[in-house]
Amino acid sequence: MGALYEDVERFFGDIFAAYGRILAKWPFCFIIASAVLSGLLGFEIDYVIEKVMNITDYEIVCARNDGQCAIDGMDSIRKWNRERSRVCGLSGANSDADDYLAITHKIGDCVDLAKALKIRFYLRRDNERILRDSKEWQKRFISLLNKLKSELNYTVVNYAATESLSIELNARVRVDLKKFAFTVLIMIVYTTMHMHYKLYYELNYSLLAILGSCGLLSVLEIPFADSCGVMPFLVLGVGVDDMFILMSGWRQTEITSSVDERIAQTLRSSAISVTITSLTDLLAFCIGATTPFYSVRCFCVYAGK
Repeated sequence: MGALYEDVERFFGDIFAAYGRILAKWPFCFIIASAVLSGLLGFEIDYVIEKVMNITDYEIVCARNDGQCAIDGMDSIRKWNRERSRVCGLSGANSDADDYLAITHKIGDCVDLAKALKIRFYLRRDNERILRDSKEWQKRFISLLNKLKSELNYTVVNYAATESLSIELNARVRVDLKKFAFTVLIMIVYTTMHMHYKLYYELNYSLLAILGSCGLLSVLEIPFADSCGVMPFLVLGVGVDDMFILMSGWRQTEITSSVDERIAQTLRSSAISVTITSLTDLLAFCIGATTPFYSVRCFCVYAGK
């Protein structure tokens, strides 16, 4: 029963918990090594863990188990620091050996060889203030590990956090936002000149749709990621694409026909194309809303709405 409980807890914890994760890899097996080399590796691992645990507010934001900060993978570190040459006693329901050690050779419950170690620091998410502090801690965590990578001589460190993708996407959005704005400006100018009328009247529909979508989702407390800032450009691009399709259909109609007949002929030839593009866009956003990536999910929800 205890094993089943821990399996369920770990499965759902991996999905919903906030965390900072470190994956340390070596070009050789680290447990069986010379005493000097093993000591150097141990120093680097302990050094990284100590630095992470000393990040500001860690004791406040860390999720706790039996009064201590919950860190998966620490059992392997503690046993390795005690025994150095062989790590034993990692089998059983409470073992994290298979989940957090890349084991290459194992005898019974003793690990002789391993090439990688994964450590996960769980964080609290019980209220808005703690959630905000956890996000700030993750930013400091990513910044710290990025600096530590250049300081380690024997260990290759890969790292991730719940907010990793959001932070990277937001950084890219800020860099590319000026390019997006310039591109949309060119598109508006070109379309206005091509259509020979004031396009901004037609843009009101897209603007109202965006404001209504953001307002509704904000009321529902769905987070607005920075990547959602490109949504107006995307909506405008889709609208302009449909506009060109309709204009192409309009110009294929007989000039001598009445306005009503020309509109009917335009919709007869172009409405299917517009409908298909709209449905495929909606389907793409619906699929994107199911992704585990936080920023992509928020963007797809806002854009699809």
